[in-house]
Amino acid sequence: PRYLLPSGIKSHRTAQATDQNTLRRCHHVEDVAEFHSGPVERAATLVRLVAEGVPVHLADRQPELRRLLGNQLHDLMAVDQTGASISARELTSINMRRIALRDHSVQSRARQVCELALTDPPRLPTVSILLATSRPGFLGHAMANIARQNYPRVELVLALHGPGFDDSVVTREVELLDRPVTIIRLGLEYTLGSVLNAATEAASGIFVTKMDDDDVYGRDHLWDLVLAHGYSAAQLVGKGAETVYLGPPDQTVERSRTEAETYSRAIAGGTLFIGRQDLHSFGGWRRRRLSEGPGRIDRPFDYTLISDVLQGGGTVYRTHGAGYVLIRHGRRHAWAAEDGYFLTRAHAIHPGWQPGVAGIVDVPRPTFAA
Repeated sequence: PRYLLPSGIKSHRTAQATDQNTLRRCHHVEDVAEFHSGPVERAATLVRLVAEGVPVHLADRQPELRRLLGNQLHDLMAVDQTGASISARELTSINMRRIALRDHSVQSRARQVCELALTDPPRLPTVSILLATSRPGFLGHAMANIARQNYPRVELVLALHGPGFDDSVVTREVELLDRPVTIIRLGLEYTLGSVLNAATEAASGIFVTKMDDDDVYGRDHLWDLVLAHGYSAAQLVGKGAETVYLGPPDQTVERSRTEAETYSRAIAGGTLFIGRQDLHSFGGWRRRRLSEGPGRIDRPFDYTLISDVLQGGGTVYRTHGAGYVLIRHGRRHAWAAEDGYFLTRAHAIHPGWQPGVAGIVDVPRPTFAA
C-alpha cells in the first residue's frame, strides 16, 4: 500500500513481489519494512528481486537488514534511485544482481556453510586467462587488466607471439601479479589459433577465457562471466561490445544494450569464456591467420569459435556489457570495422575517455608504447 511509504517517497503503482512482469518493467522498487513479515523474509524477497534485475531502494532503515544482506548490497539499496538515467539504472541493476548471485545464491550459501563446517570445503572453479600478444608495447596495459580482476581463483597463461619481448621487462611485469603465471613463446609463423591452442594446453583451469591486450576490463569482469555461465547453462558465454572507445577522435561510444542477457552469437571476442573440456570437444581454436590490408577478414577471428559451438550443438549466451570497453586505436585490429560503424550505431557519444559509461572507475585512458 502506498500509504506505508515515508513522506516524500512517491510510487506510480504497487506490485506483489511475485508479479515479475510488472517488476521487470519498472524503473526501480521502493521498499519498506511494513511490506514484509520480518527482516529475514524481507531480505530474501529483496535478494530475489535484485538477482532478477530489479533495482531496489530501501525507503526506510531496518538495522537487521544490513547483517542479512551484507554491507555492499545494503549500501547499494540505500541509494535513492529517483531520477536515475536509464544507463545509470542499468549499472545499478547489474551491480546489485552481481552481488546477489555471488553471495546469496543457493550454491554460494552452500559453499559458505561448507567453509565453516569442513576442513576441505568445495572451492570456486579455477579460471585460466589466455592472453596472446604480439605487441611488446601493449604488455603493461594488458598486465594492468589482469591485476585488476577480483575473482579469487585465477591463473594467467601469457602467450608471447613473435619477437621483441625483452626478458627483463616481461619478468618485471608478471612479478607485479599476485596470481600464478605461465609464459609460453611462439614465433610469428604460428597462427593466432595455434597460439591460443598452445595456451589452452598450458592452462590448468576448469574454465578458460580470452582477454585481448588492448581492451579495458573492470575488476568484476571474470565474476560476471563465471556467474553468467552458471545461470545460463550455455557452453560459451561472453559480453557484448556495448561501450567502445575510439582513440583517434577521443570519443566514448555507448551502444545499444537491448541484446544483453540473451542467447546470441553477437559476443565480443575479447570476452569469450568456456569450459576447457568443452573447448576441446568443439575442436579448439581454429588455426586461422589474420589477413592484412585490402580484403582482410571483416569478422573477428574469434567468430569461428562461436560458429563451431553452435554447429556442434552448444549454446552461446550474451551477458551484460558492463565492465568491458572495446578499444579502437587504429593499430591492427582483428575486427576490421571502421569508426563510422560504431558511430552510426551509437546510442550516445561522449567526448573523451569515459569508462564510467561501462561501470569502470579509476582506470586511466589507455596508452600503448610503440
